[in-house]
Amino acid sequence: MAARTRKNWWKNVLVVALIAVAGVICFLVWKAYFSNEKPGNDSGNFGDSSVVDDKTKKEEKKEEKKEEVKTDSGDEKEKAPQYDGDDPNTKKELTGVVTYAGVNNGKLMIRVNIDQYVSSGTCTLGLRREGMNIYSAEALITDGASTSTCEGFDISTDELGNGTTNIIIYMEGDGKTGEIQGRVDL
Repeated sequence: MAARTRKNWWKNVLVVALIAVAGVICFLVWKAYFSNEKPGNDSGNFGDSSVVDDKTKKEEKKEEKKEEVKTDSGDEKEKAPQYDGDDPNTKKELTGVVTYAGVNNGKLMIRVNIDQYVSSGTCTLGLRREGMNIYSAEALITDGASTSTCEGFDISTDELGNGTTNIIIYMEGDGKTGEIQGRVDL
């Protein structure tokens, strides 16, 4: 009977120890989750002290957005924030990028994004291989919310042959012109 009591005693101690460890882990997780402090402030090397918490970042962004500019009438208005670089709509020429150029179901598909807002105009596509023009086409410019795009080009690969092909797209619209270049392997 004594051996049986010892076994039960160890089992009971083990169960109590596991419950205590689980309780400590739950408490630490709960404290870390609901704490307003950054990790690493109270436990040495627990976290990277150079990390800025999300709350501070959000507050800084709100302050940047509230930057005010006085107008001629003396009224204060909020200035719309310019996030990165210059406004592309103020450029004198159209700029953009070939966003997709690839073969799909026997067709070369070319898609272009224009950085500026253009209400109307045309995109003229020229495909060149080894200095020779092998294909040309034209598509209308479609306006978006703040940028524009060419309607797109879908060309049968039977007309083009194989090899590295240079893509040249000449854009014209709203009194501006520009050129986009790219390359595709057929």
